[in-house]
Amino acid sequence: MNLEDLNKIKPVEAPPFLLTRIQQSIKNANEHFVSNKIVWLSALSFSCVVIISASAVFYNTSPSSTTQIIAHSLNLNPTNNLY
Repeated sequence: MNLEDLNKIKPVEAPPFLLTRIQQSIKNANEHFVSNKIVWLSALSFSCVVIISASAVFYNTSPSSTTQIIAHSLNLNPTNNLY
């Protein structure tokens, strides 16, 4: 490649309104939007997890007879009482 080849390079013109399109794309990318459907589904699933967890903690306070039988056969203590 010679230095004379560089003289053959011509300046390039940008398409009209390219800068404004780029600025608008950047502005749109900065806006965060979450649809109402996603918000409601997230709230519903979080509520279901909380309800299931609470029911598992509060509903089954004493071990069932099946749990007691299995724990007894394995020589385990079926309750959470350590003392």
